[in-house]
Amino acid sequence: ATAVFPTLSTQSVRGDWGGFSETLKKALSLVLFVGIAAAVGLAILGGPMAELFFQRRAFTLESAQRTAWVISFYSVGLWAFCAMHVLVRAFHSMKDTRTPARVGASMVGLNLMSNLALIWYLQEGGLALSTSMCAILQVAILLYALHDRLRLKGMGQVVGSCGKTLVATGVMALICLGTLHMAPQADGTFGAKAVRLFLPGSSGLIGFLGTAYLLGSEELGQLYHAFMAKKGQS
Repeated sequence: ATAVFPTLSTQSVRGDWGGFSETLKKALSLVLFVGIAAAVGLAILGGPMAELFFQRRAFTLESAQRTAWVISFYSVGLWAFCAMHVLVRAFHSMKDTRTPARVGASMVGLNLMSNLALIWYLQEGGLALSTSMCAILQVAILLYALHDRLRLKGMGQVVGSCGKTLVATGVMALICLGTLHMAPQADGTFGAKAVRLFLPGSSGLIGFLGTAYLLGSEELGQLYHAFMAKKGQS
């Protein structure tokens, strides 16, 4: 989102709305490629993460499980948190700060009300779910406002790339779940906890990247070229 902002600003000043739409589509596809996979990974591995990084002394197994419960609800909206930054930058590049500010302010009120409603049923998980739901709604409103203003074309390409991302994420999820099931149960030691996190995580990541490559994901190519360019600079 930060890297794409100068490009969007330049295209906005020039009135190059075709290029603006193309840049926006690529940016959204890329953050969703990362965000969707990360969301599912967090939902599956939230428990092992909480056990490894937090479970010690007064932070018991029950505390870790409650933390994983919250992580799973936050993961629902992770992709939206990623996409929101791109969409807000798109409005800012058009020198429109009022629209995202108004939408964000309305979400604060909605988040408060949904917090009060969900906390009775889901406890602390309700607070996380409320935040995720509001983020998803905020992304939908901002995207609709952008589409209404610019008549964005070719958004079906974003849907198509998300389809490939979902397939690759599904493969990753199956590998993560299968590897986690076969991993030894954590016995309280750091090593056992690390195995239950990093073995399924690394296996799932390999499965995700491999499937994305076989599906011809353009976003994977973008990440690879960006990494190689960064490596060349260093």
